[in-house]
Amino acid sequence: MNFSKKSLPSWVPTFIVKRSDQGSYYRPFIALNAAFIPGVAAGAAFPGYLYGAGAFLLACAVLLALCLKQGRSGVWLPLALFFILGYLSIQPWANPHFPENHITRYAGKTVYTLTGIIGETPRVSGKRTRFILRVDTIKNSGPATPVSGRIRISCYDAPEQLRQGDAVVLKTRIRPIRNFNNPGGFDYEHYMAFQKVWVS
Repeated sequence: MNFSKKSLPSWVPTFIVKRSDQGSYYRPFIALNAAFIPGVAAGAAFPGYLYGAGAFLLACAVLLALCLKQGRSGVWLPLALFFILGYLSIQPWANPHFPENHITRYAGKTVYTLTGIIGETPRVSGKRTRFILRVDTIKNSGPATPVSGRIRISCYDAPEQLRQGDAVVLKTRIRPIRNFNNPGGFDYEHYMAFQKVWVS
């Protein structure tokens, strides 16, 4: 598809690329992506400012609509808009809101009995088996309570025939997933968050 400058609104930020064999063409989405990606990074580093981000998003949308209506240039508005969209897009993982019966509510030193379904193919390394459990119920001393959420399970000497989809019962402490705090190291906490797992 060929783009010309006349086919684009004046507020759309563009890059003009010249090639000896193809002439000039315009790529506005390069600039928009360049604004979206820092927004995602900012959302991961500074999560939780949803009301402020929402208000700024609304203000940008209103100003952009006014610029379009009046035929005025507002090159920075799409960039600001995509930055905020990037910030908001990461919030379900960077700043999740859990229901009252979510498994994360039970993190602590107490040993619980969990029932649930294995949500992935278990990975075995020596005597150690690891898998994600979709938790159905949790029990301490009283009756079992329905819960929701996923937990990362690491256990030793597990049955070799464990498979994805198996229903299991196990006892464990529930702990929040944390990074190893190594400067520049792998961000394990965010990695597991993208799998919707916040406890192990």
